Amino acid sequence: MPIKLALIISIVLQFAAAIIALTLVKRTKTNVAWWLISIAFLLMAFRRVFEMMQIYVPNSKFVSGFLSSWTGVLISIVVLLSLIFIKRIFNVLKQVEEIRKQNESKILSAIIKTEERERLNFSKELHDGLGPLLSSVKMSISSIIQNKNQSDEVV
Repeated sequence: MPIKLALIISIVLQFAAAIIALTLVKRTKTNVAWWLISIAFLLMAFRRVFEMMQIYVPNSKFVSGFLSSWTGVLISIVVLLSLIFIKRIFNVLKQVEEIRKQNESKILSAIIKTEERERLNFSKELHDGLGPLLSSVKMSISSIIQNKNQSDEVV
């Protein structure tokens, strides 16, 4: 009796897992790996049903051997295929992360180059614009001082 109850609970849980997995298909953008995982859950639930049938119909060779074994093989194939697709997803995510890092590096480099260019422009403006202006102000002040000194000497 405990094995029957355990099988029933297992069947219910596996069908629930399959239904939940199928409801998430839209969120995964109908990814093939997710479809395969959902199918694997369904197949596992059916395999539990076949095991339950073995308890109730113990003499059925078809259910006990052939169907249960081939369902197990099919589950293994489906899970392997889903893992292959999941590995591809992780490879794509890794590539996206590398591209993101490269783009961040390019952006940072462009920001630094722009700042350096602006610093050079600012220093050039200071040198070319303010330098001669200060020199002419100094010469004007010197001239005024000289003129004042000469006018003081004349008086």
